[in-house]
Amino acid sequence: MDSTAPSHPDPHSLSLKVMRISQPLLAIRAPLPTTSSSALNELLTFDPILAQTHLPQEFGTIYVGQTFSTYICINNDSKDNVDGIIVSAELQDSLTKVLLLDTEKSFQLQGGASKEQIVSHEISEAGPHVLSVTLTYQTPISNDQSRHRSFRKLYKFSTKPSLNVRSKSLRYPLSDELKILVVTQIINVTDDAINLYDVLFIPTESWTTQDLNCDANGKKLMEVVLPGDIIQYMFLLRGGSGQGRLELGKIGIGWRGPMGERGRLSSMMISAHLE
Repeated sequence: MDSTAPSHPDPHSLSLKVMRISQPLLAIRAPLPTTSSSALNELLTFDPILAQTHLPQEFGTIYVGQTFSTYICINNDSKDNVDGIIVSAELQDSLTKVLLLDTEKSFQLQGGASKEQIVSHEISEAGPHVLSVTLTYQTPISNDQSRHRSFRKLYKFSTKPSLNVRSKSLRYPLSDELKILVVTQIINVTDDAINLYDVLFIPTESWTTQDLNCDANGKKLMEVVLPGDIIQYMFLLRGGSGQGRLELGKIGIGWRGPMGERGRLSSMMISAHLE
């Protein structure tokens, strides 16, 4: 996590702490109790779950479709009250800039006090991102005068693609009713195994959908997909009409990472060309 802030000859009364809120990560190895005279005590207090997990020290890996959540803490490092505090946070990628936080109304912090905020945003683009946090406040010059001060911190991180979705549509032959079979392949391009817990077809208004991805009891299948693996889903569409290019709908995908972190994606519009 990279951050930059402009320098000022006088130290600021306020400081910022920014951390990403995320699930713990699996540790590379689990430390075992050492062999010593206190081995029994170590065995009694050894927690295998905590030993195999650790908290991320930086923003870590973020995939498209996941929700990026950030903890922002404003600290008053002085002994005096600070007035007129305004905080704003923006997240920018190569295409868009999104305002995540704007306190609008100013607030006061007593000496030694702090104020916390949590902001969230669903990641929709892969590539470089910049989280910009700006803090503005007033410091007294005399009994009836004050001056505005501000500083900004930039936190740079990158996001990665999560799933590739490829779909094709086929018209059912030898049928009086218009039926279209949609075949979708989902490729796991992350570095981890993921659980596809919700894959559905979201049709346009003129179509109804039959999910062909259930077992004999009609229960929806949940799949674990390893990195680089491909899994296929099929949906049968009925009820539409027309010729030429017809818009059918989109694929909606819900998935979980190794520690239960959720992600959600929607495919591009799927269409069929009928003559």
